[in-house]
Amino acid sequence: MPFLLFLLERYRENSQKIYLFMLAPAVFVLLVSTHFQYSFYILVFVCFYWIFRHKNKELANGTGRFIYPFLFIFLGLGLASIQLIPAIELFKYANLNAESSSFIFNSFLLPLNHFVTVLIPNYFGNPATYNYWGVSDYIETAVYIGIIPCLFALLSILKIKEKRNSSLIKFYLFILVFTVLISIKWPFTTWVYGLNIPFLSIGVPTRIFFITTFSLAVLSGFGYEYWYMQKIIRKNLLIMLFIFISFVALIFLVTVLNLNASCPEFVTNCRITSLRNTLLELLGFASVFILIMVYLLFKFGKRKYNVIPLIIIFIVYVLGFYNSYKFLPFSPRETFFPKNDLIEAVKQISGNTRVFGMGSANITTNFATSFHFYDPQYTYPIYIKRYGELVSFANTGVFPPPLLRSDVEIVKDATLSSVMEFRRNRLMSLLNVNYLIFKKDEIPVSFTKEKIAWENDKWYIVQRTQSLPHAYLVNKLEIVKEEDKELNLLFNSSFDLNTTAVVEQKILGIPQLKEVDKGSMAIIKEYRENNVLIETHSSADSFLVLSDNFYPGWKAYVDGKEVPIYRTNYTFRGVKIPHGVHVVNFVYNPVSFKIGVLLSITFVLLYGLVIFILIKKRFLYPRSDSPR
Repeated sequence: MPFLLFLLERYRENSQKIYLFMLAPAVFVLLVSTHFQYSFYILVFVCFYWIFRHKNKELANGTGRFIYPFLFIFLGLGLASIQLIPAIELFKYANLNAESSSFIFNSFLLPLNHFVTVLIPNYFGNPATYNYWGVSDYIETAVYIGIIPCLFALLSILKIKEKRNSSLIKFYLFILVFTVLISIKWPFTTWVYGLNIPFLSIGVPTRIFFITTFSLAVLSGFGYEYWYMQKIIRKNLLIMLFIFISFVALIFLVTVLNLNASCPEFVTNCRITSLRNTLLELLGFASVFILIMVYLLFKFGKRKYNVIPLIIIFIVYVLGFYNSYKFLPFSPRETFFPKNDLIEAVKQISGNTRVFGMGSANITTNFATSFHFYDPQYTYPIYIKRYGELVSFANTGVFPPPLLRSDVEIVKDATLSSVMEFRRNRLMSLLNVNYLIFKKDEIPVSFTKEKIAWENDKWYIVQRTQSLPHAYLVNKLEIVKEEDKELNLLFNSSFDLNTTAVVEQKILGIPQLKEVDKGSMAIIKEYRENNVLIETHSSADSFLVLSDNFYPGWKAYVDGKEVPIYRTNYTFRGVKIPHGVHVVNFVYNPVSFKIGVLLSITFVLLYGLVIFILIKKRFLYPRSDSPR
């Protein structure tokens, strides 16, 4: 964002088109490397900034010069088509929507007292030291800039009276107030986030804080410059210092008076934590306050006192470095990927089948991905909606299935009712969950009837014999178009998953597949993220089911010839297989990616054409005030 603003400012000042040309690749890099919500906020902010700056200065060439930046921002969007088109397709099949995100706003719209962390970042503790007791999530609600920069941001208000940069100060003050108001809990934000505005109504509202802190940082720079250039009237400076110190003293007083107040159960000394972190920031502030007064009162015009501004910057840097380390702590790699007997056993035993942990042996979502084995649960806001519905229906038996915003999790309780136990076992069969992990002190080995695949003194792994293979052949198809009926059929005890699959459309020429002999089989020869190679053996035409999610972009080839993929068993893939021995290859080769590539190439050519036209125009029609 600062780089985009820099390009706009340089173009505004001297009209050099090189800065204009750099906008498109900068927007491209932004879109392919940044979270979509942040990208959305940045582009809206940058466009709003340019409109404001244009309004506050008469520009040569009028409308054309005003429109050019928007043209190159649009070109940047086009250059990023290679990312945007597949992303739009993913959103179409994902669960992320305003309804599933509604709880986010209850958790992340903040009370006003949270903004004490602008001055004292760890006032409510820190997850790195296991004593965080603030609202919601620490990372998502961080709005720290520091007590010293906030002082200089306050001083920037005094500079509004000056003509130079006064409009910019007003702009950033407006942005500061707006971003705070849009992130606190009050009727206006409840109404705004309920409007189903793209990105705004599905994202965490506090992610806008990076614009809040950026605005504070810019205002702090203006205030620091104003103080450093010794333009502040001493009386006004003292008034601002008094106001700021009074506010900080109030925070300290409230902290001291609440030392004996109750704390959350998980952080018993929360008030001491607040006091300790407040004193740390006050120590830095007191040092800077003394330096400011020395610079103000004692021969500040002499060169030997010019070191004081540098000392202030150093103190700000030290405090910022300390707090940034707590915000993003670093740990040795081995603490994240430890060698563990259980993990090594799972990786060795499971192959391309899936694993599930019961009770306290449950595998945390996305953990398996780090260690390269397969778990049917995961956390990602843009998960495939159909898969989430299948899992949720197994958990609840309710239609439409209630969906979480980011998590797809199977009920992990070791003991369930017979009905829930049946649905969970049914789901695990569908998902090819071949292995279960148990903790011995929770569920002793003697309780299991399954084959023990591995064990040590704390854990054991059993192999499920009733699970369906990852890829298998069936001899019958049921055509069910209604979602609720399809789910109910799949979880009906009379429905045989081993011989029958459910599809949503009639397969041309095959009203009912013939019986398949017991010797039919499907063998996975190669299993990768974008490619699955399967060898099939059958004496009659059959239907291959692969228990991986159906998604546009997957292509299926039988002996090199492309065949259609049918959505099977609500969310999986299936293809028709002729009798005999065949090689089936599933390849992820999405049309959306190809369209994105073509559009990106088109916009590269268009980008080059626009640059050529603008450069040619400059030489053919030079400005009258240009040097000759």
